[in-house]
Amino acid sequence: LPIWNFFQRILPFFLVGMFSIRNNIFFKYAWIGIAVSLLIVDCNVIYHFFEQGHLRPITMFNSPNRLGAFLILLLPFVFGGILNYKDDLILKFFGIIVFVLGIISLIISYSRGAMLGIILGIFICFVVIEYRKCNLRNFLLNIVAGIFICVLCALFIYMFFPEMISRSYDIERVYLWQSAIRIFLDFPILGVGAGNFNEVYLNGYINTFAKEPNLVTPHNIYLWFASERGLVAVLPFIMMIIYQISIFSKAVFTSDNKINIWACCGLIVIVGMSVHGLVDTTMNNRTYQLMYWLLYGLSCYSIIYKEQNNE
Repeated sequence: LPIWNFFQRILPFFLVGMFSIRNNIFFKYAWIGIAVSLLIVDCNVIYHFFEQGHLRPITMFNSPNRLGAFLILLLPFVFGGILNYKDDLILKFFGIIVFVLGIISLIISYSRGAMLGIILGIFICFVVIEYRKCNLRNFLLNIVAGIFICVLCALFIYMFFPEMISRSYDIERVYLWQSAIRIFLDFPILGVGAGNFNEVYLNGYINTFAKEPNLVTPHNIYLWFASERGLVAVLPFIMMIIYQISIFSKAVFTSDNKINIWACCGLIVIVGMSVHGLVDTTMNNRTYQLMYWLLYGLSCYSIIYKEQNNE
């Protein structure tokens, strides 16, 4: 049963391969589907925002962090389609509207992990592109400039929106992570078993200053895998992420030295979800994984398609 469940979640990757290898039009219609998906999410977020009258509304995802995680997946690809289909004015206009609404939805979600993930994903993609196309001096100057801009933005946000940087419950997360690390160190190979985190957490590992005893995960995908499944699970998971980042880092340029937009989108998504995973466990959600493997397949098969067709 677990194997079948896993196969279901990665099935979109293979379905994309079946239709995309020799059919460039597939990418266009796949992008339209992604943009429509984001539009549905945007409308749902904005409706709940006005209905509830506050930031971080309960949307179709029942969690602001889950909403932010899905926006990490969709926003880069919608923006990539705007660039890829810039000559089609209707698609370009549609994409811009959906993307702007998506940014508004991300702000409404108030998900710090998602925002930081998107920013770092874009920054890493920028670093890779600059490294591939510039000499060392220009590369370093551009990176320093990028870091300087990011620091200025962080300072501006902290001055006017301090809750975007620090919140009252952050120390609870620290206590939780400390406990998860202790559990992992005591059960490093196989962990304490899937679904057993809270039981073990309450049985001698909860911090005396912690005020939330009913947490079933450590709000960190890596510590969750490490504490419940041990090195057997967390090492392959980390290796998979590194491998995927490596694939897209090498493929941001095609053989004729043009930027592969879909590979860049894939790189931003993987970096973004990896960062978001430091503060949440949405990555293990079935719906999230279905969308992730669909988009991962789109990025991977775009590389193959461009190589086969010398684009």
